[in-house]
Amino acid sequence: MHLFSDSGGASAFEMAARDLPAFVSQLKVRQSNQGRRGNIFPGNAQYQIHRPWMSDASTQTYDCESSTGDSLLVKIWAIDDEHVGVLLYTDWN
Repeated sequence: MHLFSDSGGASAFEMAARDLPAFVSQLKVRQSNQGRRGNIFPGNAQYQIHRPWMSDASTQTYDCESSTGDSLLVKIWAIDDEHVGVLLYTDWN
């Protein structure tokens, strides 16, 4: 049997910019910030995700409640006029 004392999960994907309001409306946002640089992941290599659209500062960052973890961090990047990139990280103890 394996016990997880501290775990996390990360994901990155692209979506249509027109779908972003519906996506964000599903989040339980505690705080949001515009134009934030920096990594939302811990230093562990398994959580590091890199996409070409992540090279600039994100357009929006959301600190959210998580239904399964301790927190959910969401960063959004504008890729072009029709697409955005989304980066998610959740952590649980």
